[in-house]
Amino acid sequence: MNALELLEQDHRQVVRVLGEMVKQHVKEEEEELFPEVESAEMDLDALGKELGERKDELMSKMAE
Repeated sequence: MNALELLEQDHRQVVRVLGEMVKQHVKEEEEELFPEVESAEMDLDALGKELGERKDELMSKMAE
């Protein structure tokens, strides 16, 4: 095997492992986090608006 083939093989392995990690993360969110959020009876629209406003505030400070 030449160096390029080894590099390609390593890249495929990294992508495969990363894909499995993402799948596991999504599964955990769907099975654990989402049900907790749904049962928390939070106003998610208000929370989203508040987070968006805070993000805008921080982004404008970074631009200064």
